[in-house]
Amino acid sequence: MSAWLSRERVTRLLTAFAGEFKEVAEISTGNIAVAVGLKQTVTGDTLLASVSALSTAKKHAEKELKSVDESAAEVPKNTTLLPVLAGLEVPEPMFFCTVEPSSAAYQKALDDALTCLSREDPSLRVSVDSELGQTVLSGMGELHLDIIAERIRTQFRVDASLGPLQIAYRETVNTSASYTAVARSRGAISVTIQASPAPGTGLVEGIEMGVDARSLHTAGQLTSQYVDDTVRAVEEAVVLACSRGIVYDTECISLEINTVLI
Repeated sequence: MSAWLSRERVTRLLTAFAGEFKEVAEISTGNIAVAVGLKQTVTGDTLLASVSALSTAKKHAEKELKSVDESAAEVPKNTTLLPVLAGLEVPEPMFFCTVEPSSAAYQKALDDALTCLSREDPSLRVSVDSELGQTVLSGMGELHLDIIAERIRTQFRVDASLGPLQIAYRETVNTSASYTAVARSRGAISVTIQASPAPGTGLVEGIEMGVDARSLHTAGQLTSQYVDDTVRAVEEAVVLACSRGIVYDTECISLEINTVLI
């Protein structure tokens, strides 16, 4: 049984030595084996031997949770606490290309092959371009995608070809910088935006917004609605600007954006 409560049946358990496989009755902790017969399990899932093992693991997980946080309340009966081992943290793929069958008759077979391969390999992403209607493969590199194409042809017997390889470039900054502007449409608001390097933070989806409300409402010159509209406009503009960099016209990553309105 997997930790997602779906039942599986392992028909054979094998150990692998290069291209040779040896059937074994069991596998000990820390070793690697090949399980034959899994139908719904994907890479990163947790498998348990039985329902009783699942129940025991759940009780152990609840005990561990309380030991970490003594203030944690009792887990409600209608809440499913699943004992799941840490999965794989796969970085976003940076290489992509289209894949097409040699004829429309192979399209379903290609879709089935890609579904199977993406279940095995979390670093492989499959998507469909809504405008062009083409299937797009995203992977870790040129060799990775070439191996996927070879497996499609040899393992799944589907005649398919890859389009030109493209790289999803990203941009960032290596030093901090700031800029201040004053908006005077319905009263003066000073907007200061600072961009700083923040390695490992990924795409910019929001910003840290600081607002000196007291100075903004001085003498009743600015309404709260105007302030809210300004804050929202600045945030949307910053996020939009970070979606198209100035060097390669690509998305900006690993940035910390701080904005202050006074």
